[in-house]
Amino acid sequence: MIEDRIESGRYLRALREHWPYIAGTVVLAVAAAVVFVASAHKRYEAGADVLVTPVPADSFVGLPLFREGDVSRAVVAAARIVTSPEVADRVRARLHLRAGRNELLSHVSVAPQEQSNILTITGNAPNRDEASSIANGFADALVAQRTDQLQRAARGAVGRLSQQLSTLRKSGNTAEVTALAQQMGALRTLVGANDPTLQIVSRAVPPESAAWPRPVLSVVVALLAGLLLGMGIAVAIELLNPLVLAETDVLERAGPPVLARVPRTAKAASAYRGLWANLTSRSDDRHAPEAVLVTGDGAPLVTVGLGTTLALAGRRVVVVDADAASSEIEQLLEVRAAGGGGVRAALVNEVALQDALTKVPRFGERLQLLTSRADDEALLGLVPADRFDAFMHDVKGEADVVLVSAPEPADAPDTLELAEGADAVVVAVELGHTRRARVAELRRDLGQRAIVPAGFVVIGRRRLRRRHPRPARVAMRAAASRAIEHEPAPR
Repeated sequence: MIEDRIESGRYLRALREHWPYIAGTVVLAVAAAVVFVASAHKRYEAGADVLVTPVPADSFVGLPLFREGDVSRAVVAAARIVTSPEVADRVRARLHLRAGRNELLSHVSVAPQEQSNILTITGNAPNRDEASSIANGFADALVAQRTDQLQRAARGAVGRLSQQLSTLRKSGNTAEVTALAQQMGALRTLVGANDPTLQIVSRAVPPESAAWPRPVLSVVVALLAGLLLGMGIAVAIELLNPLVLAETDVLERAGPPVLARVPRTAKAASAYRGLWANLTSRSDDRHAPEAVLVTGDGAPLVTVGLGTTLALAGRRVVVVDADAASSEIEQLLEVRAAGGGGVRAALVNEVALQDALTKVPRFGERLQLLTSRADDEALLGLVPADRFDAFMHDVKGEADVVLVSAPEPADAPDTLELAEGADAVVVAVELGHTRRARVAELRRDLGQRAIVPAGFVVIGRRRLRRRHPRPARVAMRAAASRAIEHEPAPR
């Protein structure tokens, strides 16, 4: 249920965040429909109805008439005759058309009406009068063609019966003469008459409006198609986007929660106080952790923000910058470390910890920094694991809280040694900047050491429309750090 809710929330977020794609697709689809309707050639349709009335099977035997037994079969047979070459040629001759037989047949359609013996002949043409003329022409040609066949057959039958009747009268067979006379009288009623099984009950009239294009229908269909296509594009962009765009992108069932949501701008002290409260509540004994390792994208910002907040609250804090490839913490705290100090001096050279620490002037003894240098990275990887444990023990003795800002294990394997010595591990993710695959890799690396993060800190409250250059991001974070430092301490 939780996973389904996360997925549905992700789809809704995709529609909300990518609405310009949806709106643009809808506008383009509707504009294309309007252009199509304006430029499309109009087509008119007119229909004529022909009633098919089959005669009993035992009447007019031998004549080409539709007979009872299966009315639908008679209607279908009449429909096939309408599109026959003989009927098409009659229509061409009657309407004086120059179009070929196949072209003319493409302008007519025949449809038997369901559950009835009515046949509808529909003509379509660029103008309304021609459409009705084609429909009526095929209806008249059908009746005429069947009538001609009936007349030829009826006249032949009457002629044969007349000869037989003359012969019987000479022989004096009165009964047979009477029967033949009645039969010939019935056939003579058909001579000169139309086919009694076909009747035009409704002639086609010029239509009032074109059957195609249909402006309203075309625009509505284009609107729906554009909306569905735009939504599909928005969802595809969301699913294919490799970045973390919301906190739901890193949450898993029974996984670490979001401990805090930290803005990128100023006045974030309340968010960091909430982070510390959540870290304390998640401890087994409900005591504040002594050492917290922060890793992930944005770890320096979270470390400095939490450290300055705790320092303002009167706690003694040591910030350990374990990222030898970055000097972002020094820039955020506006500290320039003196030579000979830092993590390398305390961990490798076994310099006294007090001599390796750098005080942050604005906080005095409450906030001290243990820096790293660019050439420390290769050397720290050779330090044995037990030395890391001793190092973490020594640092805890110098402060109430130790905050370690470390790179991800994929970039610095010694982060895992520092994480085992920490009381809590916090993973920082920055919306619109952190890659999902990177978070998954980080969790996998920690899981190999059976380290379960205490939770996530989400930086930013909405996705980034454009990625800031690194100097701009550092300056922005420095402004946030200064604002935290100047907030009053809670009483």
